[in-house]
Amino acid sequence: MKQTAGDFFGADGTLTDTDRIVLRAPVRSDLASYIGTFAPGLRDAYLEEGEKGQELREGYWSDVMSEGSLFCTIVDDACHERAGFCCIEDLADEDPEIGVRLLPEWRGRGVGTDAVRALMRGVERVSGPQAFVAKIDSGNVASQRLFSGLGFAPVGVDAPIFSDPSLLALIEENSLGLIDDRLRALAKELGVEPRTLLSHALVFRREPDARGTDGPVRRH
Repeated sequence: MKQTAGDFFGADGTLTDTDRIVLRAPVRSDLASYIGTFAPGLRDAYLEEGEKGQELREGYWSDVMSEGSLFCTIVDDACHERAGFCCIEDLADEDPEIGVRLLPEWRGRGVGTDAVRALMRGVERVSGPQAFVAKIDSGNVASQRLFSGLGFAPVGVDAPIFSDPSLLALIEENSLGLIDDRLRALAKELGVEPRTLLSHALVFRREPDARGTDGPVRRH
């Protein structure tokens, strides 16, 4: 996409809202809630006191506020509490990748689905019909269901984080017990070996003409 983050927010800082949530531009006071969505070990590192923790927080917030990324704070419309955030980390991607993270107490309540739907609607309002992708760990069944319900379909596997073949093999060997019928079926659909899904993220894609964004989204 050719747009930058500022192109998507209205004068009031809102991207879009629904009858349940508001997606708005991030402000510094959101930082704690963003870090609160991280896995425990990573969260502890970012919250560490001292220079190291401060450096991590400042670097992360700089990424969040970059004009080349689109981060939106998810706010509950009824109680006005922060629920987490959703984002497109690189607006330069032809098919932007969507991410969503929620605070633990907001998970399993449909907020993630509402947020991703609203984010896509808000982006398409500016950019026009748009393909989107999501990269999801093979064991994250909840996220797979979320994106599948919004019109995304698995299309392949992402490049692994580690390029060392021996390290990838070790990761897979240590996780072979996780292979079940669901993973075998998914691997067959993607044309890969089941063990490959243990070391690679799944790539889900929603085509521009999909109906996944249908829903009660108010526009500004």
